[in-house]
Amino acid sequence: MRTVEGRLVSIFIIVFFTASGIFFWSSVLPWNFHGHLGIAAFLFSILHVVMNRKMLSGMAKAFKAGKLPLRGKLMFISTILLIIAWWTASISGIMRLLALLFLNQVYPYGYDEIYWLGAIIFLHGPAIFATILLIIFHLCLHIPHIKNAFKKKTPLKEVK
Repeated sequence: MRTVEGRLVSIFIIVFFTASGIFFWSSVLPWNFHGHLGIAAFLFSILHVVMNRKMLSGMAKAFKAGKLPLRGKLMFISTILLIIAWWTASISGIMRLLALLFLNQVYPYGYDEIYWLGAIIFLHGPAIFATILLIIFHLCLHIPHIKNAFKKKTPLKEVK
Protein backbone atom coordinates (compact mmCIF):
# COMPACT_ATOMS: atom_id res chain seq x y z
CA MET A 1 0.00 0.00 0.00
CA ARG A 2 1.24 3.45 -0.77
CA THR A 3 -0.46 5.39 2.00
CA VAL A 4 0.80 5.79 5.54
CA GLU A 5 -2.42 4.28 6.85
CA GLY A 6 -2.00 1.26 4.60
CA ARG A 7 1.54 0.70 5.75
CA LEU A 8 0.47 0.99 9.39
CA VAL A 9 -2.29 -1.57 8.88
CA SER A 10 0.19 -3.96 7.26
CA ILE A 11 2.63 -3.48 10.13
CA PHE A 12 -0.13 -4.06 12.70
CA ILE A 13 -1.20 -7.27 10.95
CA ILE A 14 2.37 -8.60 11.02
CA VAL A 15 2.94 -7.57 14.65
CA PHE A 16 -0.32 -9.00 15.97
CA PHE A 17 0.02 -12.22 13.96
CA THR A 18 3.62 -12.73 15.11
CA ALA A 19 2.82 -11.89 18.74
CA SER A 20 -0.13 -14.28 18.63
CA GLY A 21 2.19 -17.06 17.45
CA ILE A 22 4.72 -16.24 20.16
CA PHE A 23 2.03 -16.47 22.84
CA PHE A 24 0.81 -19.76 21.38
CA TRP A 25 4.22 -21.44 21.23
CA SER A 26 5.73 -20.01 24.41
CA SER A 27 4.74 -21.93 27.52
CA VAL A 28 7.06 -19.82 29.68
CA LEU A 29 4.79 -16.78 29.76
CA PRO A 30 2.35 -16.71 32.69
CA TRP A 31 -0.43 -15.17 30.60
CA ASN A 32 -1.80 -15.93 27.18
CA PHE A 33 -3.12 -13.33 24.75
CA HIS A 34 -3.07 -15.64 21.72
CA GLY A 35 -6.81 -15.42 21.14
CA HIS A 36 -7.01 -11.69 21.71
CA LEU A 37 -4.09 -10.91 19.41
CA GLY A 38 -5.52 -13.30 16.81
CA ILE A 39 -8.81 -11.40 16.86
CA ALA A 40 -6.92 -8.10 16.46
CA ALA A 41 -4.98 -9.52 13.49
CA PHE A 42 -8.28 -10.75 11.99
CA LEU A 43 -9.85 -7.29 12.32
CA PHE A 44 -6.79 -5.65 10.77
CA SER A 45 -6.90 -8.16 7.92
CA ILE A 46 -10.49 -7.15 7.22
CA LEU A 47 -9.40 -3.50 7.21
CA HIS A 48 -6.51 -4.41 4.89
CA VAL A 49 -8.88 -6.08 2.41
CA VAL A 50 -11.31 -3.14 2.57
CA MET A 51 -8.48 -0.67 1.94
CA ASN A 52 -7.29 -2.76 -1.03
CA ARG A 53 -10.73 -3.47 -2.49
CA LYS A 54 -10.18 -1.35 -5.63
CA MET A 55 -6.87 -3.04 -6.35
CA LEU A 56 -8.41 -6.47 -5.75
CA SER A 57 -11.37 -5.77 -8.02
CA GLY A 58 -9.02 -4.46 -10.72
CA MET A 59 -6.88 -7.57 -10.42
CA ALA A 60 -9.99 -9.78 -10.58
CA LYS A 61 -11.12 -8.09 -13.81
CA ALA A 62 -7.66 -8.40 -15.34
CA PHE A 63 -7.43 -12.02 -14.19
CA LYS A 64 -10.77 -12.89 -15.80
CA ALA A 65 -9.75 -11.14 -19.00
CA GLY A 66 -6.42 -13.00 -19.03
CA LYS A 67 -4.39 -9.77 -19.03
CA LEU A 68 -2.27 -10.45 -15.95
CA PRO A 69 1.32 -11.65 -16.31
CA LEU A 70 2.36 -14.79 -14.44
CA ARG A 71 3.53 -12.86 -11.35
CA GLY A 72 0.21 -10.98 -11.27
CA LYS A 73 -1.76 -14.23 -11.55
CA LEU A 74 0.27 -15.79 -8.75
CA MET A 75 -0.22 -12.65 -6.64
CA PHE A 76 -3.99 -12.66 -7.20
CA ILE A 77 -4.41 -16.38 -6.52
CA SER A 78 -2.20 -16.24 -3.41
CA THR A 79 -4.14 -13.22 -2.16
CA ILE A 80 -7.50 -14.96 -2.52
CA LEU A 81 -6.18 -18.17 -0.92
CA LEU A 82 -4.60 -16.12 1.87
CA ILE A 83 -7.90 -14.37 2.59
CA ILE A 84 -9.72 -17.72 2.70
CA ALA A 85 -7.08 -19.41 4.87
CA TRP A 86 -6.66 -16.47 7.25
CA TRP A 87 -10.37 -15.95 7.73
CA THR A 88 -10.96 -19.70 8.18
CA ALA A 89 -8.24 -19.74 10.83
CA SER A 90 -9.64 -16.64 12.48
CA ILE A 91 -13.27 -17.75 12.55
CA SER A 92 -12.37 -21.24 13.78
CA GLY A 93 -10.09 -19.66 16.41
CA ILE A 94 -12.84 -17.32 17.57
CA MET A 95 -15.24 -20.29 17.77
CA ARG A 96 -12.62 -22.19 19.80
CA LEU A 97 -12.07 -19.24 22.13
CA LEU A 98 -15.81 -18.81 22.68
CA ALA A 99 -16.23 -22.53 23.27
CA LEU A 100 -13.43 -22.57 25.83
CA LEU A 101 -14.75 -19.47 27.59
CA PHE A 102 -18.50 -20.06 27.58
CA LEU A 103 -19.53 -23.49 26.36
CA ASN A 104 -18.46 -25.37 29.49
CA GLN A 105 -20.74 -23.12 31.52
CA VAL A 106 -23.87 -23.81 29.45
CA TYR A 107 -23.09 -27.27 28.07
CA PRO A 108 -21.27 -29.44 30.64
CA TYR A 109 -20.06 -32.07 28.15
CA GLY A 110 -17.75 -29.68 26.31
CA TYR A 111 -17.43 -29.12 22.61
CA ASP A 112 -16.22 -32.66 21.91
CA GLU A 113 -19.84 -33.78 21.98
CA ILE A 114 -20.92 -31.11 19.46
CA TYR A 115 -19.46 -32.60 16.30
CA TRP A 116 -19.93 -29.66 13.93
CA LEU A 117 -18.25 -27.33 16.42
CA GLY A 118 -15.41 -29.81 16.88
CA ALA A 119 -14.97 -29.95 13.08
CA ILE A 120 -14.81 -26.15 12.83
CA ILE A 121 -12.34 -25.95 15.69
CA PHE A 122 -10.21 -28.71 14.12
CA LEU A 123 -9.78 -26.49 11.04
CA HIS A 124 -7.86 -23.92 13.10
CA GLY A 125 -4.49 -25.71 13.03
CA PRO A 126 -4.40 -26.61 9.31
CA ALA A 127 -5.75 -23.17 8.36
CA ILE A 128 -3.03 -21.43 10.40
CA PHE A 129 -0.36 -23.62 8.77
CA ALA A 130 -1.74 -22.76 5.32
CA THR A 131 -1.87 -19.09 6.31
CA ILE A 132 1.78 -19.06 7.36
CA LEU A 133 2.87 -20.73 4.10
CA LEU A 134 0.76 -18.34 2.03
CA ILE A 135 2.09 -15.30 3.90
CA ILE A 136 5.65 -16.40 3.15
CA PHE A 137 4.78 -16.98 -0.52
CA HIS A 138 2.90 -13.67 -0.68
CA LEU A 139 5.83 -11.77 0.83
CA CYS A 140 8.22 -13.43 -1.64
CA LEU A 141 6.03 -12.17 -4.48
CA HIS A 142 6.12 -8.70 -2.92
CA ILE A 143 9.93 -8.50 -2.72
CA PRO A 144 10.20 -6.15 -5.75
CA HIS A 145 7.55 -3.85 -4.22
CA ILE A 146 9.30 -3.90 -0.84
CA LYS A 147 12.69 -3.10 -2.41
CA ASN A 148 11.11 -0.26 -4.37
CA ALA A 149 9.49 1.17 -1.25
CA PHE A 150 12.84 1.33 0.56
CA LYS A 151 14.87 2.80 -2.29
CA LYS A 152 16.37 6.14 -1.59
CA LYS A 153 14.39 8.84 -3.31
CA THR A 154 16.45 10.97 -5.65
CA PRO A 155 15.74 14.70 -5.40
CA LEU A 156 14.11 16.37 -8.35
CA LYS A 157 16.42 18.46 -10.49
CA GLU A 158 15.58 22.11 -10.71
CA VAL A 159 14.44 23.31 -14.11
CA LYS A 160 16.27 26.45 -15.20
